[in-house]
Amino acid sequence: NGLGNTVVKAFTNEIYGTADLSVSASQITYGDALKSSAITGNTLTIDGKTVTGSYEWANKDLIPNAGTSEYIAVFTPNDDSISAVKVGISVEVKKRALIYKINNAARREGEKNPAFTCELISGEVVSGDDIGIVVSCRANEQTVLGSYNITGYASGNSAGNYDVTIQSGVLTITKGHIKVTSVKLSLKSKTLTAGKKVTLK
Repeated sequence: NGLGNTVVKAFTNEIYGTADLSVSASQITYGDALKSSAITGNTLTIDGKTVTGSYEWANKDLIPNAGTSEYIAVFTPNDDSISAVKVGISVEVKKRALIYKINNAARREGEKNPAFTCELISGEVVSGDDIGIVVSCRANEQTVLGSYNITGYASGNSAGNYDVTIQSGVLTITKGHIKVTSVKLSLKSKTLTAGKKVTLK
């Protein structure tokens, strides 16, 4: 993650320099503000002259998206006679890790699938982010008894900033109830005697 030679000209009436390639910024994780990335190096080449000074992020409270991009830093020379300079420094932002667990479920044959649920068991979603887990199972009302995986995937506008692991759940389908609509009784005797066997036809 070194600093490129491209100078970001964000201001007017300022001196612009070529950043020293020895300058770099530390990796951060999505959700961290840009100020969490430490800038290493204290030199800048201006008009062919190496100048010493210090770097600070121009928008230090920015929360960058995951990936590698250049962000503007302000270089303030130790020499007060030289104006501050803005340059681009490359920062690698690692995806934020999340682990979701899909809860097991059960139903009987012939019934519809219940509403499947999952829970976040590790990691934290950045406040205001749009991310959710879509959960499904291939079993339907015609599926025979057995065990079936419940799977899911991450969705939402912010999903690309996360490294999401989803632990599958299991849907268990058991034998259904026997539905009796009517029973016809045919009695050979007009009376029922306790302990006497009754034959149904």
